[in-house]
Amino acid sequence: MNKRYLICSPEGEIRRSTTCPESQVAIQMAADEYVVEGEANDVTQYVDTVTWEVKDKPPLPAVLSKTTLAADGVDSITVSGLPVPCQVVLDKVQYEVPDGEFEFTVDLPGEYTLSIQVVNYLPFDTTVTAT
Repeated sequence: MNKRYLICSPEGEIRRSTTCPESQVAIQMAADEYVVEGEANDVTQYVDTVTWEVKDKPPLPAVLSKTTLAADGVDSITVSGLPVPCQVVLDKVQYEVPDGEFEFTVDLPGEYTLSIQVVNYLPFDTTVTAT
């Protein structure tokens, strides 16, 4: 009989789901993956690796110092409250954040997209404006 399974990373990130007989689950997994029976939404949920239950992702606790800055290469925006470590994407350029805080400046006016995706948190996307 087929059942629904979630294949997840050691951190609980849902990598994919599959429907198969229990005897076929092992061949669907990589060496560093875990399996949980059930269904979930990989964007809004994760697997708690202590209880092995599917849980809703909380909002990312990111705080922006402001959403508008001068396009002068001096004025800056600071994003704080980030999980350590994480990656921030500012207009398609990825930055490693080792300490929970990301500060940036810009030289050209316009709108800039800021995206942060961290395992076990809801995606964070916003736009900042440089004038």
